[in-house]
Amino acid sequence: MISIDTKQVTDLVSEDRWYMKIIYFVGDNWIALLLAVILFTLANTLFNKWAVPYLYEFFKKILGYESTLEEMRSLLEHDYGDLWQEKKFIIEYLKLSKAYVNFLNVACSDHKDRTRPVSLYNQFRDVQVAK
Repeated sequence: MISIDTKQVTDLVSEDRWYMKIIYFVGDNWIALLLAVILFTLANTLFNKWAVPYLYEFFKKILGYESTLEEMRSLLEHDYGDLWQEKKFIIEYLKLSKAYVNFLNVACSDHKDRTRPVSLYNQFRDVQVAK
């Protein structure tokens, strides 16, 4: 009778197949892999929940949203006098006004792009156009 050693057969079969090595590795280390997935998910959730909102506001300050809004508002409130008679000027003024509103909406939004009713940038909502 011929005896076959199953370990030798397994070594021969799995020796060349990379996916078999992965299957054996997962089978041997499933607890460590499960723990790693749980810890990664927990760390990712905590980072997104607590760090991202503060980083979003921090970058708004670093990028100078407030000074940009002040400059844009001063351009919109400037007295342009006779330029209001020119069609090109009115078109460009309306483009600036639209850009200002879009930028203000971004400044007043949170990290999930929802508009916040209470924001540091609400002071820029009122623009007094000079006549």
